[in-house]
Amino acid sequence: MLAEAGILPRRPASITTPPRTLNGKRLFKALERLADACRRDDEDPAARRLPLTVLWHIGQIAIAQGRPAEPPHPGSRLESILQQYGAEPSSDLRTSGLWEVVSRGELWEVDPSAFHAGRASGTRAVGEVSLTPAATALFGDSETRGRAVAVLSTALPDDIDRAKFLAEVGLAGYDSAAGVLDDEETVRPEPGDQGPARRRKVSIDRIIRSSAVAEKVKRLHRHRCQVCDIRLVTRRGFYSEAAHIRGLGRPHEGLDQIDNMLCLCPNHHVQFDGFAIFVDNDLVVRWTADGKKIGKLRLHAEHPIGRENLRHHRRFCGRAD
Repeated sequence: MLAEAGILPRRPASITTPPRTLNGKRLFKALERLADACRRDDEDPAARRLPLTVLWHIGQIAIAQGRPAEPPHPGSRLESILQQYGAEPSSDLRTSGLWEVVSRGELWEVDPSAFHAGRASGTRAVGEVSLTPAATALFGDSETRGRAVAVLSTALPDDIDRAKFLAEVGLAGYDSAAGVLDDEETVRPEPGDQGPARRRKVSIDRIIRSSAVAEKVKRLHRHRCQVCDIRLVTRRGFYSEAAHIRGLGRPHEGLDQIDNMLCLCPNHHVQFDGFAIFVDNDLVVRWTADGKKIGKLRLHAEHPIGRENLRHHRRFCGRAD
């Protein structure tokens, strides 16, 4: 709840009711305004709390759908999360530039019965503030959540470990095209391995390496990266990597088939998995940060590309067609 984050709404009459039904387009306009305001006023303590709070709420929706990213524990409560990340409730937004974002009411609603006249500006509000039913319904879609995570993550302070935070609020895998597997799924160490059993992403990588389909993709492209056309030479031949467009792990749950793979060099594989680059609807590869063109995705007649998989990846880059 935003109330737990120390956000003090003004009197109920000042909270604006959206004139039209909230849809995906308006939802992301509201999220982008929120992220922009938090980046602009990054010295304001509320700029730290707001993205943490909204991401926590989105994570609760993901958990409620029956796919918790981490075993629940007391530290996953919003108040504990805010304290852990140095965003304890304190200030009043009514005199802040961020208040204009909060007061528009597109994403959350307020219970006016819990507010009292004369409340000091530095005290915690007791009114319940939560996502509107319309916003909650939209966030029920994993691609909508993925795009929201991408937008709001740009407003997270630099000192926050993004992957760790997302995992703690129920959004593990939302910052990676590979996704994550369930906690109990581990890879036993092989002879010569040291340290504890490796989990999640290692398991996914091994699915790629053991896949005959992945080998076919690399062979068709003769180990040339579909983004930069580089073919790495090693002592034993050429090297490339098969990257799933829609990862096998949660929340993506893609398929291990040819139209869900690209042949990439290690650099572009890392950038693709980390949502630093994306492929648009015209098969142009672009930077996620500014949309600038990198080049055209090189194709092969025997290698179909699933457009719906590319669309899914773009959503998690925070992009819309």
